[in-house]
Amino acid sequence: MKCIAPFTLYSSLFTLSSPMLMHSTKFDGSLHYRYPVQLVERSTDRLVTWTAPGVAVESYRGPRIGSRNILSFFWRNRPYVFHVLWEGPWQPHMLYTDIATGTHWTDETVGYVDLDLDVFLRHDSLTIKIDDEDEFAAHCAKWNYPAELIAQCHDAVAEVQGLLKARTSPFTTDLFAWRPGAAVPHDTPPPP
Repeated sequence: MKCIAPFTLYSSLFTLSSPMLMHSTKFDGSLHYRYPVQLVERSTDRLVTWTAPGVAVESYRGPRIGSRNILSFFWRNRPYVFHVLWEGPWQPHMLYTDIATGTHWTDETVGYVDLDLDVFLRHDSLTIKIDDEDEFAAHCAKWNYPAELIAQCHDAVAEVQGLLKARTSPFTTDLFAWRPGAAVPHDTPPPP
């Protein structure tokens, strides 16, 4: 029996657009990341982009050349940005979520404010992990994060953990089958 990938190619219906620029900042406005992306899908509340290996990446760690394929999901009404990462030639790496605020986009750019906390699931693990809690605590003090924003960040971490645990679309390892030119899954609404 032939196995059908969960994402069907629609090459006659779907083409990648002109490049956009992804530009995220830290809470104080300093650079987090900036690099070119390709638009995959756009709706009123969700934008999906793809980044190929070999692009120039500016970051708070200094400039470098990107080495991963990255499929990114941005929502206007959710406090996080979700990324699917592959190493080299489409080897699954991880599902990675930046806790964020202020997600916005135009025809040329997409951006957000990174709020330090990250939630990730490696492709070869069942353990959902939280990253950069120390950075979050340091920046809360240094930049005086409002109490409401701190609570929003903790709520967002719990929400993402639940979405990954339940394999709620698009927070599923099924996305490792995605390739450029394929459709992306619709969202399942997050819990209330």
